[in-house]
Amino acid sequence: MKKYALLLALFLLAVLPEAGLAANHYIRAGATGANTGADWTNAWTTLPSTLTRGDVYYMADGSYSSYTFDDSGTTKTYIKKAIASDHGTDSGWQSSYGDGTATFNATITFSSSYWVFDGQTGSGKSGYGFKIISAGSNKLMRFDNTPSYITVKHVEMEHRGTNTESGDDIIYTLGANNLLISYCYLHDSGRAPILLRATTDSVFEYLYVARNMSTSSEHSEGISAYGGTARNTVRYSVWEDITGTGILVFDGDGWQVYGNLFFYTSGYGYDISNGAVATWTGYKVTNTKVYNNTFVNLKGYNAGVWFDSTSGGGNTAYNNLWYNCQKLTFGNVSHDYNWFYGTNSQSESNIQNGTGNPFVNSSAYNFQLAAPTSAGKNLGSSYNLDMYGYTRGGDGVWDRGAFEYGGTSALTPSAPGNLQVN
Repeated sequence: MKKYALLLALFLLAVLPEAGLAANHYIRAGATGANTGADWTNAWTTLPSTLTRGDVYYMADGSYSSYTFDDSGTTKTYIKKAIASDHGTDSGWQSSYGDGTATFNATITFSSSYWVFDGQTGSGKSGYGFKIISAGSNKLMRFDNTPSYITVKHVEMEHRGTNTESGDDIIYTLGANNLLISYCYLHDSGRAPILLRATTDSVFEYLYVARNMSTSSEHSEGISAYGGTARNTVRYSVWEDITGTGILVFDGDGWQVYGNLFFYTSGYGYDISNGAVATWTGYKVTNTKVYNNTFVNLKGYNAGVWFDSTSGGGNTAYNNLWYNCQKLTFGNVSHDYNWFYGTNSQSESNIQNGTGNPFVNSSAYNFQLAAPTSAGKNLGSSYNLDMYGYTRGGDGVWDRGAFEYGGTSALTPSAPGNLQVN
């Protein structure tokens, strides 16, 4: 038995070589100890220029400068906001180190792979452990040199405002793969909240994205993605007051857009042109799924799902809900089981034309359903949850739109905060 135990121990060391080597390090703005990063008393005052792969770097509340994550390696390395329930050592710890925000006053850049950047707290429009603000930078978070397997969670990113620099983007890639951007609040950008080039196999989920700007010289979108983008997923997110060519505008194969809320607030003065989910003239989209989204009060030439005539087949739009949108057109997409109210007439085999306001309290921007819709299309287990984790069809009706009425919780993560505008 001792022989087998020894062999097992040797095997574990071989397949998990970093397990016994990982260490915790500590960063605290204003620390006055030995500056070794060994505990909270002797914390580094900023992230060191070289990071050890596989280790965890805890950051206290405070103000920090820009940083580029460029250390090579294939072991995930963690940058975490210290909080009461997860701050590593208790040596030198004070509760005031973890009850607020670690704010970066310029760009965060990833130019190598395998990072987890986690603010640990925050959803919707408040409570974030990490925050990035402009301080004069055009881009708040960059992905350069085609990095992959990067997770960004619980980060607020606030740009300079919608009437400042038209080239201001929040998340900006020049090539990236297998990104997970989750539970983030992106707001007030002069151009695109998310600009993707040559980015594939990535997931954008539980985001709250609010307010951007588009001009005649700098056309914008909520997501602007082309040049080799494919198989990206946008789900369970809220898109408030996004203007430009469209809200989600992309090319490529295999995109999935489901469980999102898109809306304009009362009195919002801008609009969209090509579609809420769309592409540009001359760009190609294939095999894209647009399922169970809600579109409310959108203005402009087209609030529908429109892909250019150069697009190929396989594009589908099912179970979506449009309410009080100025104009709606479909282009190069098979569509059915959708719900329409207050827009131009549509033709579908299983259409539902609404006869009233379907929401709990739309004047307070609560767009959950007040009653079931007519039954939508059962889309299978890949799409059977809404952003609150309610199981679609649990009451016998798979509802149309982003929210399931009367569902049962599947114990998924909570939705991106209160859907009411503060």
